[in-house]
Amino acid sequence: MTLKTRIHHNFAQLGEFIYRYPKATLIAALAIAIFCCAWLGQLRIDTSNESNLDKDHPAVKVYHDFHDQYGFEEAAVLMIKTDDLFDHDFLKKLSRLHHQLEAEVVFLDDIKSMISTDLVFGEDDDLVVENLILSFPQDADELARFKHHALNNTLFTEGFISRSGDYTSVFMYQQAYSPELLDGKKQPFSSQEQHQFMESIRAVISEYQADDFDISIGGGPMIGNTLLSKIAFETPVFAGLSNLVILILLYILFRRVSAVLLPLMVINVSLASLFGLMAMFDVALSSFSQILPSFILTVGVCDSVHFLSIFYQKYEEHQDKKRAIQEALSHTGMPMMLTSLTTAVGMLSFAFADIVPIGALGKFAAAGVMIAWFYTIVLLPSVLTLARISPTPRGKGTLVKSQQFLSRCGELGWHYPKAVTFTFGVILAAAIWSVSQLHFEHDPVKWLPEESEMPKSIKLLNDEFFGAIAVEVLLDTHQENGVKNTEMMTALEALNEMGESFSYNGVQMQSSRSVVDTLKQVHLGLNGNDPDFYSLPDSDELVAQELLLFEMSGGSELQRQVNSDFSSARVTMLGPWRDIIAYSEFVEKLEVEVRKIVGDLADVSVTGVIYLLSPVQKLAIETMAKSYISAAFVVTLMMILMIGSLRLGLLSMIPNLLPIVVGMGFMYVAGLKLDLYSILIGSIAIGLVVDDTVHFIHQFQYSFERSGDAEKAVKETLASTGNALLFTTILLFGGFMTYSLSGLINLRDFGLITGTIVVLALIADIVLLPALLRLIYHRQRQPLTDAQDQK
Repeated sequence: MTLKTRIHHNFAQLGEFIYRYPKATLIAALAIAIFCCAWLGQLRIDTSNESNLDKDHPAVKVYHDFHDQYGFEEAAVLMIKTDDLFDHDFLKKLSRLHHQLEAEVVFLDDIKSMISTDLVFGEDDDLVVENLILSFPQDADELARFKHHALNNTLFTEGFISRSGDYTSVFMYQQAYSPELLDGKKQPFSSQEQHQFMESIRAVISEYQADDFDISIGGGPMIGNTLLSKIAFETPVFAGLSNLVILILLYILFRRVSAVLLPLMVINVSLASLFGLMAMFDVALSSFSQILPSFILTVGVCDSVHFLSIFYQKYEEHQDKKRAIQEALSHTGMPMMLTSLTTAVGMLSFAFADIVPIGALGKFAAAGVMIAWFYTIVLLPSVLTLARISPTPRGKGTLVKSQQFLSRCGELGWHYPKAVTFTFGVILAAAIWSVSQLHFEHDPVKWLPEESEMPKSIKLLNDEFFGAIAVEVLLDTHQENGVKNTEMMTALEALNEMGESFSYNGVQMQSSRSVVDTLKQVHLGLNGNDPDFYSLPDSDELVAQELLLFEMSGGSELQRQVNSDFSSARVTMLGPWRDIIAYSEFVEKLEVEVRKIVGDLADVSVTGVIYLLSPVQKLAIETMAKSYISAAFVVTLMMILMIGSLRLGLLSMIPNLLPIVVGMGFMYVAGLKLDLYSILIGSIAIGLVVDDTVHFIHQFQYSFERSGDAEKAVKETLASTGNALLFTTILLFGGFMTYSLSGLINLRDFGLITGTIVVLALIADIVLLPALLRLIYHRQRQPLTDAQDQK
């Protein structure tokens, strides 16, 4: 007995065991599912920027060190448009908004606006530090005085008044760490807490929105919350849509209620078990794992389709349920196991990716595929044994008519092998050229339509408020009062100047802020507001004295510019929002220039969101290369071992790899870019498209060994498995095309390209594969011997 025969026999014995003990089998399977599902309540979502990298990554450590000293660097920004920013009624309304936000926004660490920001100027030989909280103008003269000093104060004009003068801004900084401790240790602010933070802001501003008080909201937390909301809303929606597509297509194929309900039960139990496992291992849902519902549902139901196709066929033929279950498991058990393994291998190619969410997706998508296979061969037969099912369907499935079409496709490949292979070769060559023209781009803002809130707010920040990207430069002297000297202040001033004009790789910084701005404003006020004195003090003593005088006068700006003992200082540089590719080389060059200016005065650390995203670009390209190579190699090796022939195994990979290359080439034709989603397509697709080839080759070998006639074997293969291949392709295509309804453009593109590849793979299997088999088995009427195959 050969290994293949033994495996078929073992699956038949499994069917006999399940038929004999259906209740015990069902209870055991459900017990496993219940155990996994018990953890579902702890499933969480994380779309934070640092979640892309390992917590021990140097960029993450620097980012958290910065938070320890200065708090969270990204702010939710309100941009308020009105006809006159210095209108008395407008300022009163702005003051009410400021105070209500301060009182009602949860997890708020700090809030800055025209109401709370220090106005620094000289008056009657005194330094005056005041804000609208302490001294709100009561009449026209006081209002004119406030306007005059505000427009001559860079802290106002560059921070809270737009370039056009039509907008003012309100910055709200969330807490850097969650109030919830884990084992007594601080934890980063979670995505759920950020969602509460943003929703509490929206609840307040809804009360103030008006034509003459038009509020737009932007900033980093808004981007994260938008993506979080999309994931939370769309994940169950896509699961429901996939179920609906599967329900309709299953009934079209089988015309049996049991053929609809049982597969839906199996795949939904599989999905729930998978999410339970994710929660058990504390793996959060991310923007990448959003594809899991449709992926697991559509891939999982394909196993059920293959099993039920044989079961109903044998049940109708023999009227014997036990025999039908045994023969269905014997016939499909091994191919289902092999196709599940190849799909899992395709996903496991991401398992060791340095981008954490992609690594998690690879591991748990692979686990989900195997979970679905397990429930298919255990749960499905046990329920079929216990259920009352008629051997005869209510009507003939409409896909019976497709048999003639499939046969003609196979005949085309068989009778015109050279023309078919030449045509596919030309298509492949064109696709390879198109793939070579693709460029990598990662820009979450472009995931949403241009007319939606997030892209519009980012554009407003770029146009009116000097940019939406902040680069944080941290200088640490490691000495108390190490910042309070002219040498350090001169270096900080030079960094400010560089941050207002530095340009590289198409990116230009537009604004820069530091303690130097406050010190120069103080120095100006102490010298009668003479513009010639908007400069740094000329001695270390004056630097220390003027900063101390500012604090004693009630100034509060220093807390976000220097640390408590003045041993370190920060410089915040603002630039336009661009994709991370544009910034990846820019930030490296910027850091070099910063270190040149600072020299040995202080240790330099550069951080911010863009510094967290920049490593992702390089890691993504490395991940793509490693995953594609490893997936292709392992799947090819598995195909050779499964088929038992080196030549046939290598041959079978041609119709598997060709659709992927053509699909990726289509991206260039459609004007799409490679991003962190689309780079996943190749490795995901190779695990999917190989499934049909496994079933085709498995059935071809079985028929050829019996008849010795390759042409007859191809015809019998298309007759016995053709409709199943067609239907699983329709299921996969329908499942991935549900993403066309997504509010995220990147997810729509992912669904379109992956669905297209699946369809191309079916065409390759029913047209190109017969042509390739004809070229191998040209005049051969008997199977290859082992010696011939080795030769």
